[in-house]
Amino acid sequence: MSHDSSPSTKRCTMFDFLLAGALLGFAVHGIVDMLSRRVRALFSLTSA
Repeated sequence: MSHDSSPSTKRCTMFDFLLAGALLGFAVHGIVDMLSRRVRALFSLTSA
C-alpha cells in the first residue's frame, strides 16, 4: 500500500520537512531573543 502512494508521501514528507524547518527556525529565533534580553538585563544590572 505504501508503494502505491510513494510520490504523495514523498511530497507530504517534504512539506513536513519545510514546515518543521520553519518552526525550528522560529523557535531558535525566540530562544536567542530571550537569551539576548537576559544577557542585556544582566549587563544593565552589573553596570548599574
